[in-house]
Amino acid sequence: MPVFQKDEVSIELTWRPLTGELAIEDRQRAWEVFVELTTRPAVTGMLESAHDGRDVRLAEVVGALEDLVRALRPIVRAYPIGCSGTDDHFGTFLVRALALVILPFLTRWTRVTRAHHLSGSSTAADAVAAVPAGVIEDLAAVRSFLLSTNAALAKAYHFPDVLGTFPGSLADAWRSPG
Repeated sequence: MPVFQKDEVSIELTWRPLTGELAIEDRQRAWEVFVELTTRPAVTGMLESAHDGRDVRLAEVVGALEDLVRALRPIVRAYPIGCSGTDDHFGTFLVRALALVILPFLTRWTRVTRAHHLSGSSTAADAVAAVPAGVIEDLAAVRSFLLSTNAALAKAYHFPDVLGTFPGSLADAWRSPG
């Protein structure tokens, strides 16, 4: 199950797939979240540029995480919370993940990263050097949590390995400049 680690604090958030007549709806909602996480650059790869000297558009990454929250809210609201008879299903996991991991990150860094973005650095190296202390580490922790959530979803719900046949060389080709 996914673990979120920040500084010396670590929390493991868990869930159990629903069974019976709610199993199909539970799996469908989990699939919707899986697709959102698998197809969001803020989750799957925009962070790499932070470590190789290219300009990180932190405001864009943070904005993309805000978009992810907006996409997850309707999924959470559609969860069959009143019918499940349990509090440890994926819907409650999502609420906890939003409340304990993603929203605190956004609360702390949205204003700061927008101000950083608006300050405008003359070079990419200046932009990376001027990144507020802690934001890259916090972003990496959130991203790691979301990626581990996605892996746990695939395992718990037996989703196909949609990226398993994606050759690493193609990923590298997309990342290389020009």
